Amino acid sequence: MDNLSCNSLMIKEININLVKKTLKEEHTASIQGLAKATGLSVVTIHSIINILLQNGEVFEVEKSPSSGGRPAQLFRFNHQFAHAAILYAHEFVAEDTIFLRIVDLYGDIVISYQKKFTRISLQTLEMLLQDMFHQVPSIQVIGLGLPGVEFNGQLHCDYPDLNQSGFLEFFRNKFQKTTIFENDVNAACLGYCRSHQIDPEQTVLYLFFPKKYCPGTAIFCNGKIHKGFRNFAGEIRENYFHIPWTDEEFLKNENQYCSKIAQFIIGICAILSPHVVVLSGTTIQESYAEKIIRQCKMDLDSRAIPKFFLTESFHQDFENGMIETTLNVLEPNLFIQKK
Repeated sequence: MDNLSCNSLMIKEININLVKKTLKEEHTASIQGLAKATGLSVVTIHSIINILLQNGEVFEVEKSPSSGGRPAQLFRFNHQFAHAAILYAHEFVAEDTIFLRIVDLYGDIVISYQKKFTRISLQTLEMLLQDMFHQVPSIQVIGLGLPGVEFNGQLHCDYPDLNQSGFLEFFRNKFQKTTIFENDVNAACLGYCRSHQIDPEQTVLYLFFPKKYCPGTAIFCNGKIHKGFRNFAGEIRENYFHIPWTDEEFLKNENQYCSKIAQFIIGICAILSPHVVVLSGTTIQESYAEKIIRQCKMDLDSRAIPKFFLTESFHQDFENGMIETTLNVLEPNLFIQKK
């Protein structure tokens, strides 16, 4: 295929995605309205709408009210055309729990349930996904959110039965669908920043302190999550910082716990200098958080003290981040850059 043909196909794909994105935002629009919103010609819009009608991605609705001329045909984005299957797991009320969500193209949850497991394996996830596909056959993408890191097909996770090569490939081959992985705290950080409308120019440090596992941290910077070398940014191991993260006596000793965690946060803030620090997790009680924040404010440079927040919405943040990250796969970020 020559370059001219390739360029024509790419421009066509870009225009189709632009129309779909615009109609998704508008919910309902006419051809003239889409032409005005996108800057494309009426002829181009008409051609694209015909393609989308044939695919079932849009459908005709009632005509717009007339003010004297011919009423314009309206078209509506079909948010049920495709769905995303999302599985995310984290410690919930001190138990390992998998949360299952099927969402439509607007990100609205169609099916929602959860299951507790003593061990989480590939077969566990496979069984759950098979059930989700049985319920909603129009699933086109799978999003997996877990505490860990995936790099070059190798998973490094808090659930040892999942730590093997070919993790994502297993699900891609099994279900023949695009499958993505996202770290739990990275997803939660993104979800928090979106729901709180954080300025993309701001830097956010999000920390999650579970009871059974080491903490996780995430960094939101320049409008996106910073993942670092091989996606290991924010991964805390047991031997880091000389803190007995999961020791019962340590967790119960309020003064020692708050002092150690404050020093940990101060060290990160000294390097990162974030605008916002978010604390979450089952071991961060409100009284603990007050002491930790007070100590941080005392020891940090007074010219660069971030805003501190305690959130109890880690679960919701995680869910929101997974929905956005997974649905983004179905919306290619193609555009024409003007020189």
